[in-house]
Amino acid sequence: MVWMLKRRGEILLTVFVADDLWYWLTTEAADSLLTGRDPYADATLGAAQLAYWHDAIDRVASRLEERTRADLEAARRLPRDPEARRQVLGAMVTEALSRDPRVKTLGELAAAIDLARETGATIEALGD
Repeated sequence: MVWMLKRRGEILLTVFVADDLWYWLTTEAADSLLTGRDPYADATLGAAQLAYWHDAIDRVASRLEERTRADLEAARRLPRDPEARRQVLGAMVTEALSRDPRVKTLGELAAAIDLARETGATIEALGD
């Protein structure tokens, strides 16, 4: 999947999303409008669709962070002091997420949407 940010016919930005990450994103979004989208068809995302996609990306990112936090909490010994525990766990979550390619993809897609919204551009989602 390729997202091309366009304004007045000019390509401002291109974001490539690997098929497996695209499948993961649409599955995680658990939203019929997103999962029902044909990955092989082209589409133009206007303002309403951009807002919808941004919300979905935010939800997926939040769930990924929550799951990472829960997994680390279950797998690691952490300090008993609540403040120390919060700080250590926060650092561990940040570090784990920084190595996750899904987080990078989510960030790139959200940034493309933000740029499109700020510049009045559209995103052309090109299927395979």
